[in-house]
Amino acid sequence: MLVLICCGIALLSNRDNAKQEITHSVSNSKIEQNRSIDLSQNIQDKSTQNDHSESDDSFKMPVQMNDQAFKSQYGNLPSSLRRTEIPGNLMVDMSGKLIVTEDLRDVFEYFLSGMGEEPYETLIARIEEYLKYALPDSASQEAIEILHSYLTYKKKLEELESDKSIIEGREDRIAALKDILSQRMLVRRQCLSPDVVDAFFGESEKYDLFTLGRIEIEQNAVLSEQEKESRLIELEEQLPEHMKERRQEYRTRQKLQKTIDEIRQKGGSEEEVFQARAEIFGPEAAERLAELDKQTANWENRLHQFTEGMKSITQQKELSDDEKQERINELKYDLFDDTEISRVDAIIQSAMNAIQKSMNQPTNQ
Repeated sequence: MLVLICCGIALLSNRDNAKQEITHSVSNSKIEQNRSIDLSQNIQDKSTQNDHSESDDSFKMPVQMNDQAFKSQYGNLPSSLRRTEIPGNLMVDMSGKLIVTEDLRDVFEYFLSGMGEEPYETLIARIEEYLKYALPDSASQEAIEILHSYLTYKKKLEELESDKSIIEGREDRIAALKDILSQRMLVRRQCLSPDVVDAFFGESEKYDLFTLGRIEIEQNAVLSEQEKESRLIELEEQLPEHMKERRQEYRTRQKLQKTIDEIRQKGGSEEEVFQARAEIFGPEAAERLAELDKQTANWENRLHQFTEGMKSITQQKELSDDEKQERINELKYDLFDDTEISRVDAIIQSAMNAIQKSMNQPTNQ
């Protein structure tokens, strides 16, 4: 078993630690195909969010978002929500009209996260009570109406997601994902008004559509790498500004890493790596990254020594299991300081879990 653990540690230590782009997942859903929304249109910023959010005559409600300020007639919050703050900044304009934003949805989801800890009816009553507490009369009434439309949407979405047939067995995964997203977008529009859909889901839908377009481009075998990059840049231009900036930063890091990999594969010097980084991030950041490289190399070298040492110890047949474990512990404390021991132990545990999982999997007879 110890030999297997050594192998597991080696595999875990070789994992790529670079941050990968996180994209929104598109859950399974199904609805009649002849009513699907066309996703082939450009991903333009079609925000229809209430113009009050941009005007001078709007303001944020100064609501104290915590348990001390808000006392419910339904008693204490579910245990999972205690000592937490109610999220979001609910907004109205100068006339007291509700300004619908994603923060309103965050308030709904905050209370709904206590599902299963108390009756569903109590959760809904809590939300209604809080909206009446936090908002003027007309705004709270509108928010409660939106709440019930949102609950209808969630119920329909759950029904759609319970049917996996839309994606199972389909070879064209991109087309299947498009259908899923199309149907999810449709059910939102069946249950919610356009301004609420835009406020609650506008940005996530834009990014979902962008992600599908990106995957299509990246998997297009006909396009050259240069053509793919050009099309991705064009696609990014259709994103909201802050999303576009994040994507551009990601592409910059990705391109730099590719340059660094090429330098090292060709036997280039660390000075060349430094210069490549300095051109993008400046000399100070390049210095910090160079220092991080040294620390990472030192860590990986010591982890490699530990793995090899464990292998050597486990192969000494004259030692008992207790003696082997004692020597492994001595080696561990020789190579790592107190702050690193827990990290090493976590790697060992992960390796053991992976081995145990593979051993428990049924084999084909």
